[in-house]
Amino acid sequence: MSQSPSDKSHKLRLTYVWQAVEKLGRASAQEICALVASKMGEAEVSAAFKRNIYRDLNSLVEAGELGVDHFLPDGSKFEPGADGELASNFRAEYFSHAKDTALLAGGALRALGAEFYVPAKALVTWKAAPPDSQLPEASFSILLPLPEGGWLGLSAPVADRPFQVILARNDASFKGGAQFEEVQKKYGTRSALLRVNSKVVSRGVPGGRSGHLSVGLNAEGNKILIEDLGSSVGTLVSPIRQDLLNALIQSHSNQKTSAVLNLESLSRYPFKAVDGAVESPTLVMAGTYFFIVAHS
Repeated sequence: MSQSPSDKSHKLRLTYVWQAVEKLGRASAQEICALVASKMGEAEVSAAFKRNIYRDLNSLVEAGELGVDHFLPDGSKFEPGADGELASNFRAEYFSHAKDTALLAGGALRALGAEFYVPAKALVTWKAAPPDSQLPEASFSILLPLPEGGWLGLSAPVADRPFQVILARNDASFKGGAQFEEVQKKYGTRSALLRVNSKVVSRGVPGGRSGHLSVGLNAEGNKILIEDLGSSVGTLVSPIRQDLLNALIQSHSNQKTSAVLNLESLSRYPFKAVDGAVESPTLVMAGTYFFIVAHS
């Protein structure tokens, strides 16, 4: 069933709210509202828009994707009462605490219906954020297309190598935490688990197949390694031109990703079954689910 325009705009707004908090670090609702309004091209911030942003912030806090601290006028921190009642004349600051948890959460991941489980001891420092005009220096990146256009970048420093990410379907029959435990036992403590909302991506099987594919960086930091894990539809790869990759990254802010992709049909790429090391950057197809992997 297709989403209604209001559903899509809500998911997009949630993505922008989370991105605003990531960019600002710590911020008040008013600061977040102003940044989201600018991102969405709102010439005037209406009372209804402000109420929507407050609701989005509260939903992200309740989901554990954002944190919030409350401060009195003298700067001292206080906690709401057991019934949720707040003191009068307080200041609220919202922040992201995703980096402190094994489940790297965020609005963009939420919009994708995705979960990203990373090593809890920070053996590999993963970050989830929209790419800037270019990929971070000395980094390994996975670029995931967002539903409304644009990209989400999952990146880790090359210096943290070796590491790998297991891609699997976000399936309720195998809980993410339990699946991540199996992945870590099988592939080591530097491994991560990315669960995406796609029916063409193979699910993990308890005690069996870990997921659809693995992708990562070798110990020397000079090769991207991809392996199909016995998926039902296979994994195909193809090099992608650097100029097109740059165009895709630069397009994320104005939501023209689809238009850029349409300039060159995916059918023009020389896809082949994955057989180990691939070039950077490379387009990866897990069935019809695609993403880009690169290192710099």
